[in-house]
Amino acid sequence: MNQFLYQKTGLWETEDGEIAGVTHLEHPDPTHPGYGEFFIERHPEYLNLLPEMVDFAEAELIDPNKNHLFIYVDPKNEPLLKLLSSRGFEPDTASQGIESEFDLINTNLPDEPHLPEGFQLQSMADENDLAQRCKAFGRGFNHPDPLEWPSLKSYEILQQAPDYRKEQDIVIKSPNGEYAAFSLIWHDAPNHLATLEPVGTQPEFRRMGLAREAVYEGMRRMSRKGVTRVVVSSDQAFYKAIGFVPCKFSYKMEKIIS
Repeated sequence: MNQFLYQKTGLWETEDGEIAGVTHLEHPDPTHPGYGEFFIERHPEYLNLLPEMVDFAEAELIDPNKNHLFIYVDPKNEPLLKLLSSRGFEPDTASQGIESEFDLINTNLPDEPHLPEGFQLQSMADENDLAQRCKAFGRGFNHPDPLEWPSLKSYEILQQAPDYRKEQDIVIKSPNGEYAAFSLIWHDAPNHLATLEPVGTQPEFRRMGLAREAVYEGMRRMSRKGVTRVVVSSDQAFYKAIGFVPCKFSYKMEKIIS
């Protein structure tokens, strides 16, 4: 992990060295339009940490260009909502965050991929072509300019994350060798849970079912590991069409720093 991320991540531990809470950024690039968004992740038994965790966000995670700080909060999280309100955060109920879920116990997955002729399903464990992966990532999110794609170094750093596994980083390879579509899935073994992030398709390969097949393959691999549900932070029509159901809603709390 680079030094910037170390400085921008607040970590609280118990006396036994277990993690009790984390406050961190969503986007580690200060030039990103979403910079200033943060997360608070806290063990339920450590409610007393909340003030310190918000203190850290206010001290370290403000967007210096827009002078704001924001977080999406579950409306049922009354302690956090009350604390944020007391610190000057204002609700923006028009800006919703939605999480969708795929039930691996009660929803059937196809047994094998169904791809157009000439396309191949593989993972970064089969071929760790970082240049192709970064290109697919950038163009999959509608960034045609290579300067806006992830750097090779940034993807190397991503691959060092404790929960990253190359065999869970699925790509669909086109007949001409392009990584046409991709789906990265993260395994949370203690909770029998997996998270999709990110999923995309290069523009010229869309409407071919490639991202769907990449997602399904990642979920098949998770199912074999005992995962019971897969979540994604979206309610796009794409996810609904392949079996995801919206399950969790949150809204934006924002503070403007004068």
